[in-house]
Amino acid sequence: MLEAASDGAGPQVGERVVFLSLGARGWAQRRAVPHAFTAAAPSNAAWEHLATLPVPATTALRALRKLGSTLGRRVLIVGATSAVGRIAVQLAGRSGAHVAAVARDESRHAELQRLGAHETHAALSSVASRVHGAIDRVGGQDLVDTYALLEPGATVIALGHSAGADERFPYDAFVAGPTTSDRSITSFFLGSEPGLADEMAYLAADRRLQVGVIDTRAWTELATWIEHGAHRPSGRVVLRVIHAQSSD
Repeated sequence: MLEAASDGAGPQVGERVVFLSLGARGWAQRRAVPHAFTAAAPSNAAWEHLATLPVPATTALRALRKLGSTLGRRVLIVGATSAVGRIAVQLAGRSGAHVAAVARDESRHAELQRLGAHETHAALSSVASRVHGAIDRVGGQDLVDTYALLEPGATVIALGHSAGADERFPYDAFVAGPTTSDRSITSFFLGSEPGLADEMAYLAADRRLQVGVIDTRAWTELATWIEHGAHRPSGRVVLRVIHAQSSD
């Protein structure tokens, strides 16, 4: 932190921080960030690890909170190998939920089970039992099928739309009966969530949280990386800005 907030709130000068950069454009050596989106970070955590946390980890935590108590209940994570999905699997498992994870890449199912998934599926069609709540990172037909798996009183938190396709619900999808009452789809935007700083600090200090393989590259490689298809490993890509030393 180079300069603290004028009202004295938030991290102080010299502290290591993590922050949410919602809606930012371009690159900068310095950035003004509201202290509501800034939190202190532990001094012994790698920069690359901290860079992967603010948006996906805080999103996963707040999305799970919207499901209420999950202790002993079935929670469905669709898109479980995404950055948000991976962390949601871990946090839901710690909360005592029975975690059903959906990921098309079956080679990564064993990894999801190590992270806390009790069952893994390559497609929603193999999920046999209804769920108390769900987090969907995919959208499209997966959101339609996830909604159909909700038990009465349950909700699905819609976090993404990687499917690139419309959601087309059957005409009777929202006609309630004894086994389909009080179900809902909830939209989500992290920037409208209050009080995020304490939770970012908690997540940054959590040594058990696994973000996956971190592929660190110099920011000057960005154009070449995109030109070659922007391949991502099973974790996160972090572009590191290396400052030239001044002779002045």
